[in-house]
Amino acid sequence: MGQDGVFVRLLQWNILADGLGDDGFLSTEYSPIQEAGGDGAGYEASKFMAMVREAKQQDLANGIVAKMAELKTAQKKIKKATTAPEREAAAASVTALQAEIDAHSQLVKLKRRFDTSPQLEAVGQNILSWDVRYDRIKATILAARPLVVCLQEMDHLQQFARDPAFGAVYACSVAGEYVPAAYGGDGGDDLRPYNYLRHLLESRTAFAPKSYSHARNFRTKRVSQEHTRAYTNVKDDEENRRDYKDVVDDDGVAIFWRRDAFQPVELGFLRIASDSHKSDGAVAVVLEEKRTGRHLNVITAHLPSGDDPKKEQERLQVLHDPNQTWTAGRIVRRDDATWAKEPYARDSPFDGLLSYVEHYTRTGGTTAFASDCNSRPDFPPGPDGRSVWTALAASRAGLASVWVQTGYLTADGRPAPATAGVPVSVNKMRGPASAQPQKIGEHQCELIDHVYTNAARAQLVAGVRVDGVQTGAQPYTMPTAPRVYAGREGPAELELLPSRTVPSDHLPVVVDLMLRRGPAGYVGVPKTAEG
Repeated sequence: MGQDGVFVRLLQWNILADGLGDDGFLSTEYSPIQEAGGDGAGYEASKFMAMVREAKQQDLANGIVAKMAELKTAQKKIKKATTAPEREAAAASVTALQAEIDAHSQLVKLKRRFDTSPQLEAVGQNILSWDVRYDRIKATILAARPLVVCLQEMDHLQQFARDPAFGAVYACSVAGEYVPAAYGGDGGDDLRPYNYLRHLLESRTAFAPKSYSHARNFRTKRVSQEHTRAYTNVKDDEENRRDYKDVVDDDGVAIFWRRDAFQPVELGFLRIASDSHKSDGAVAVVLEEKRTGRHLNVITAHLPSGDDPKKEQERLQVLHDPNQTWTAGRIVRRDDATWAKEPYARDSPFDGLLSYVEHYTRTGGTTAFASDCNSRPDFPPGPDGRSVWTALAASRAGLASVWVQTGYLTADGRPAPATAGVPVSVNKMRGPASAQPQKIGEHQCELIDHVYTNAARAQLVAGVRVDGVQTGAQPYTMPTAPRVYAGREGPAELELLPSRTVPSDHLPVVVDLMLRRGPAGYVGVPKTAEG
């Protein structure tokens, strides 16, 4: 505690889902990069990246990348087909498109040339492997000693929650133990739109998964190919009570808090409005600081990815779209320490994520909204003059970006004069092995991870010293966001993520927030409320 008040350390991090980690991420730590079988002198990392970009440009110019998108659509049609003729037509389309891509794609040719490159295989084994990354993610969080942890792309919640070292310090459930959603079919799926909020509330866990997520699908295919048993809906089967790393789950957003520092008093969820059968959500937790009774409202979400203007409009619609129907639910802690459902105020319906965040700023205490926004501050505004950055800045929530509070950015999202470069939280590039053709060769070096708060003050933590005991490595300093680069070329190209030090394609944001002074205590619902 400082002279001016109580400080709470918050860690915000997209940890890169296990199911999405094996996606051809390039690394400069193993160079030169040789072709399949280790033949030849190889290519320096910068040269190899140039080869990937050139192959991507040729495939774009020749329409092959568009064909790859058509192939994915045709493959989905096979799954959705309800008649034999529909299935046969879609299968024929898949065969024809695959043949054309295999024959003409420069990216496919490049992938074949480097399919068994010793250096690229080393990246997979020593950097992208979940076993390696999990130990480093856990060690980083424990070493940073945050009181609150907000994570995106979490697809191993059960493993974290039941880890003896991690679970003893951090909680994410207000009661009971988390169990992954069941996909029973015939309308019984836990994460169907009409079941989604019910499942989240009954889980009593600060975790909102994406239903039918790519991470789950990719992991299911991977464990099937490896002939490994995948555990889902694990409860008390002692045979499976190991480290739960084999539990296949959807990726989503999660909030953890230190058990010895906070008492959770409210857990809420907002289902992101969507016309599809898939669901996604935001999580909110109201935490009561045990020593002072002060409140911290924490909300986390993960906005859609993509660098084109249409994707920015999708993100803006997540923030605010009055034409959609938004649903939310919450449970609160009663006076007898049990939990009960309590509807949000009916006179203030939500019309997007911003209104949900605004609700919590009106309840008092300190509010922190932590998110992988997938949008950089200088993203070009749309036809209406808005971007994610400007929409958040103009929100009635009245929250400030910690990048502005700490002097890295000016209020309009530009690097401050003293920053001497461009601050970034991601620095990555996917190679020809990626399952996302549009993202291959794209050097993402930008600031997309954000914390917005009304805290009285914010102080960033620069680097986390990891002792190496958890990872079996020598002690090292884990970099934190932001890293500042003069541009995308030069040093930025030589420090791609993930790396042997950074176990994600994102850097964590570690920030100390000074809680606002205000009335202590939480007015719970009466014991007779709905349980």
